[in-house]
Amino acid sequence: MRTAPTRKNHQMRFLFILALLCITACKGQQPCQITVEQAPSLRGLRLGMTTEDLVRQFATLQPIKRSSIGISTVRLVFVPREKYVELDLRPDYLINNVNYPDFRDVNTAEILFLEDRAYSITVFYQNPDLWRTSDQFVSHISPVLGFTGPWDSTLLDFKTKECGMISAKAGFKSVDTISRALSTARPLPFMQVIDSASQEKARLRERDQDTKERQKLEGERKAFRP
Repeated sequence: MRTAPTRKNHQMRFLFILALLCITACKGQQPCQITVEQAPSLRGLRLGMTTEDLVRQFATLQPIKRSSIGISTVRLVFVPREKYVELDLRPDYLINNVNYPDFRDVNTAEILFLEDRAYSITVFYQNPDLWRTSDQFVSHISPVLGFTGPWDSTLLDFKTKECGMISAKAGFKSVDTISRALSTARPLPFMQVIDSASQEKARLRERDQDTKERQKLEGERKAFRP
């Protein structure tokens, strides 16, 4: 004769099913782990590339100088040929995109270097109408670039992600331009990849430099005699 299931049996069955669901969920949500060497390149720009690599890639660039603390910032502005020829001022970082097909839908690229190696790359893309929201943009680029799992929301119109040795930002943001003729009225879709360890080293150097400059200024104030 079969005995009726007890309340305790129901509870045990429920806990067993819950444990199976938890195990399945954990297996499906492996943390995103990417090394600097594995980090995706953005139109051929990659973390760890040297300043010499960048100068070889863009022939108009002059040799890139670094600051006293070993940091360099390079900002490339990509311009259609018809606008390029109209500009009176053409600094070396202003790039005629007709010579670089991979960058024809790129507005601006900013590369930060520490000891001549790139630790942060940000690319702003044209055609904001392609994406209705930052969620849509991030959903498209994540699998293409190899990022797994959800992104964290911010108070601004972009998302962030920690992925092992690198971090990333993606969404919409305004970008400054050197000329009103090149300005865009709307925020542009952008993607940024960062070598987290090198970024922290750069921040510490900048903080130390600021401290030394404040101490020097304070010393000059104390030494001043009217």
